[in-house]
Amino acid sequence: MHFYDHLSAYLGAVGMPGVTAWHGLTKICQPKSGDTITVSAASGAVGSVVSQLPKASGYRAVGFAGGADKCRYVVDELGFDACIDYKAHGDPKSL
Repeated sequence: MHFYDHLSAYLGAVGMPGVTAWHGLTKICQPKSGDTITVSAASGAVGSVVSQLPKASGYRAVGFAGGADKCRYVVDELGFDACIDYKAHGDPKSL
């Protein structure tokens, strides 16, 4: 049996979320060392993988999530450098 014979493999870091995060970051955005990236839905499947890539490449990651608990999770568990709680802002200008 191979790794990809398990359906759960398609949902993890080396499955669709991981490949989407890696491709979007390295092939589309192409950040350089010292850059800061922002990630919407930072606590979601793709966003949570994106947080792991900057640490190895020398750039900062700032996430957006809805609620103080999610922001704590994004910083404390996923390793983002910072997180902005979009629900704490009444309008887009205040972000």
